[in-house]
Amino acid sequence: MKIASIKMLRNLFIFGGALSLIFSASAFAGSSDKEGRHEKHMEKMFSKMDTDGDGKISKGEAQAAAAARFDKVDTNKDGYVTKDEAAAAAKEMKKKHNEHSD
Repeated sequence: MKIASIKMLRNLFIFGGALSLIFSASAFAGSSDKEGRHEKHMEKMFSKMDTDGDGKISKGEAQAAAAARFDKVDTNKDGYVTKDEAAAAAKEMKKKHNEHSD
């Protein structure tokens, strides 16, 4: 009885996995343009962070990008990011994202 139920569960997982692949493939088929834009954006961001152009982002490059982002969010330049500044930055990012998504 245990072996039969294990086999049934295994088959159920295999079937579920196959269904997931089918549905995800069809879902992505209609959004290839969106994926292409996302890939372009990611490539642009990577290139911007890879300041020495070696095809890798070092810890220093990542820290510099984080510091630049912090400075952009810290609108009053007091060295702190408040909840209001973070919310305003998130709102601005969402606005830009929506403009590029359309």
